[in-house]
Amino acid sequence: NQELTMDVLVQYMSETQFLIFVTFIVASLLFLFFFLSDAVKRRYVVIYTLICSLAGSLTVCCIKGVSTALVLTLQGKNQFYNVLPWILIGVVVATLVIQLKYLNMAMMHFGASEVVPVYYVLFTFCSIVAGVVLYKEYHQHCPITNPNCHYTLFFIGGCFVTFSGVYMITFARKKEGYRDQLDDLVDDVLEGGGAVETEELLKEDDLDDLLNDPPLDHEEIELARMAPRY
Repeated sequence: NQELTMDVLVQYMSETQFLIFVTFIVASLLFLFFFLSDAVKRRYVVIYTLICSLAGSLTVCCIKGVSTALVLTLQGKNQFYNVLPWILIGVVVATLVIQLKYLNMAMMHFGASEVVPVYYVLFTFCSIVAGVVLYKEYHQHCPITNPNCHYTLFFIGGCFVTFSGVYMITFARKKEGYRDQLDDLVDDVLEGGGAVETEELLKEDDLDDLLNDPPLDHEEIELARMAPRY
């Protein structure tokens, strides 16, 4: 229950569990950035939202440190003599840019009814985990008579219920359709390959129907129109 200062925060950040947590977050982001194909990212809404949520967990960790430094400084206890608040501000800016970029991409390729609930649940879950790991917030709501209590079952049950709801919202939709076929076709065209089924897929009536589908990217349709026909 000691007062949170920059020195205390440095102590928290030096603990093994937080270092493992940050390493996992950074490794996961690098994998999603560089080793996962764009076709997979465009097919599953969870990829873009997971990137935003993982980056958001670092934002939550850092923004609490920045706000704490600001409050203590206004109270006459200057915390900005330390380099840590400035590092935290830099991380906040970088992670916010990542979230804005990939959340915008998610909204371009998927509907709001898919992006919003998935992002809400993943971001909330990652933020809770970040608070548990860094600031020990998991134990702050225990009763005074039992300071070492654990509400693990309630936490796991809540996660199960929310993720089940997200599963039903996002993965119960029709898997196959013109949208998935068009994504595959555009990938083939951009990679320089021919499309054997182009003539069957690119019928004018079908493309006119696709233009009326809000989640569909019109640039992809135009690229598909220009594909070679055999």
